[in-house]
Amino acid sequence: MILIDVDGLEHDLRGYAGSVAADDLTSATGWEVKPSGLCRGDVCVPLLGREITAAGDASRIDLAAWAAALGLLTADDDEAGVVALAPAAETRARETADGKAPPLRLRDVDGNPVAFEDLSGHKRVLVTWASRCGCRHELGGWQRLQDELVDAPGHVTGLDPPVATSCLGRRSSRRGTGPYAAAASP
Repeated sequence: MILIDVDGLEHDLRGYAGSVAADDLTSATGWEVKPSGLCRGDVCVPLLGREITAAGDASRIDLAAWAAALGLLTADDDEAGVVALAPAAETRARETADGKAPPLRLRDVDGNPVAFEDLSGHKRVLVTWASRCGCRHELGGWQRLQDELVDAPGHVTGLDPPVATSCLGRRSSRRGTGPYAAAASP
């Protein structure tokens, strides 16, 4: 099973029928089951009597119950073997109440990690796309804009989520945006 965490990172987990290996989930997310609840570092979320193990087997975690305990939503594609996590609307509302975007760290067209916090104080344009859609033909224009603005106080970042699933159940290309941007350049 592939788990896409709230940061958009992909993790391969041993799992079936809605449950995953507890050690895989801890390695992927940092959240560990302890007597005090679900803990990551110094933060613990009490389970308050909620059962998150699969059929009482401590080595397997019921992913939906685990996510609910942490205030996360799940989007499942059983055929593709993909589960994505997302914060609940209440969580996102609390995080953005000050008008600032939440932390975001993604990979650019060259595969380098980019944290939007590192670009603070500059105008930013985030271009998202999937290799299966026609919008990839626009990448050359975005690349030309970035080249033109290279010395300006701004940044254009293009992203292709590595495991985006379309409504047809196909996954996007793992080639990233680089080949498409290069092909579309003059």
